[in-house]
Amino acid sequence: MKSIYQDKIFAEFWNNRSGEDGEDYKRFVLDPLMLSNLGSLEKKLVLELGCGNGYMSNKFLGKQARKVILMDISAENLRYAKEKSEDQRVKFVEHDATTKWPFKTQSIDVIYSNMVLNELPEINMAISEAFRVMKPGGTFIFSVLHPI
Repeated sequence: MKSIYQDKIFAEFWNNRSGEDGEDYKRFVLDPLMLSNLGSLEKKLVLELGCGNGYMSNKFLGKQARKVILMDISAENLRYAKEKSEDQRVKFVEHDATTKWPFKTQSIDVIYSNMVLNELPEINMAISEAFRVMKPGGTFIFSVLHPI
């Protein structure tokens, strides 16, 4: 196990804590700020790096994303994410962000990562892979500092 989020009991705790809209500091502070900086997602392919329980998927679709890829190291987190969205435009990928990502070069319009990079023991590969898979002119938006 590389991450505590892969533990079934911890994933259940985190899912209960995040709920349908994310923890309070994400719901009321980080997510609105990050989403407003993204602008329109119309016709864009969005990759959420470290999706947790997937509560953001419907927010991306609500901003007209063409397709959403939820990527997480935890099969347990992805199980909860699948419960939140049955939309065919949402795909689920179990993958460790610190290894080469399973996406084509310059194929992703937007990479969204909220409070994930700070959880990685080594971020060089994740940052390199984000820039490899991002389309020219694409967006990589992330948060790393805890608001409290």
